Amino acid sequence: MSEESSVSFEEAGLVTITRVTQPDAMEAANVARFGAEALEYVRIHPGCRLLLDFENVEYLSSAALSEILVLHRKCRETGGDIRLCGMNNDVLKVFKITQLDRIVEVYDSPATLAAQLYGRTLSESADSASTS
Repeated sequence: MSEESSVSFEEAGLVTITRVTQPDAMEAANVARFGAEALEYVRIHPGCRLLLDFENVEYLSSAALSEILVLHRKCRETGGDIRLCGMNNDVLKVFKITQLDRIVEVYDSPATLAAQLYGRTLSESADSASTS
């Protein structure tokens, strides 16, 4: 994996879209870096609501499942939470087989989450949050 960050954070209203930027970031050899970067964000932003976007993820190791559970627990401890989106069928199948989709909510896309939470797009939600 390159020296580039494995994850990016974009605040969008009440949610922070957390994009996995490296296709191999969730493989066993690289997932600790993803976990460290995401946990550091949660430490700096307690109570954050992360939407993990897995659009770039092609494979999910068992170590990645562990990192996601640790991240979920840390977010909950600080009053926040995580949700997931953008999974391909293979990654989604892993979540369903392990029943992690019962612990962490899974959405098709950031737009789907925005529509369900706010009844509008994430950019509209960000606009209303900044004018409140």
